[in-house]
Amino acid sequence: MNRFGTFVAAGLLGLVAAGLAACSQGGDSDPPPVSAPSGTPASVPVEPAGPGRSGGFDGPDGSVACDLLTADEIASVLAAPTRSLGGPRLLCDWETERDDIFSVRLKVEDMHARTVFESAKETTADEPVPGVGDDAFLSGLGGVTVHVLVGSVVFFFQIVPDCGGLGADPCPDSLLAELKDAAVALARPVATRL
Repeated sequence: MNRFGTFVAAGLLGLVAAGLAACSQGGDSDPPPVSAPSGTPASVPVEPAGPGRSGGFDGPDGSVACDLLTADEIASVLAAPTRSLGGPRLLCDWETERDDIFSVRLKVEDMHARTVFESAKETTADEPVPGVGDDAFLSGLGGVTVHVLVGSVVFFFQIVPDCGGLGADPCPDSLLAELKDAAVALARPVATRL
């Protein structure tokens, strides 16, 4: 093996060793995933997500956007079976069996959050949402989106209806009103868990 190959092999072994050491330090101190009780009413109860969640987003220590809201909570509000599709650390997608909903998504932004939030508010805010996080508003950006600022973190909860796209019939006002209410109801517990 040449010197370059030896260098690469040593580097890979070092990464594997570091990864194993990090995994072995996890212990039992991590908070359990957030879950909603079965039969959760349409307004999702606000429950703390466990130690370390109050006061900021725990992303760097392994928490992910999918830990902030469960498929059961979404299903209870949208009145349809829902399953998580997962996602990278700060993004989570869900799929629902409702024919009039294309997708459901939660995105958390912890870098330059206030700047991101203020920029979106200036360009896309349709209506304020009082009582959710430190500041929140609804927009029609890509469907129905609730933008929420909580401390130094911002998140976007989006429900995309399966209508109103290019060449499609516009979405009925009644559906958009229902999805706005649903998005706000689902954003409330997320805001308390950050």
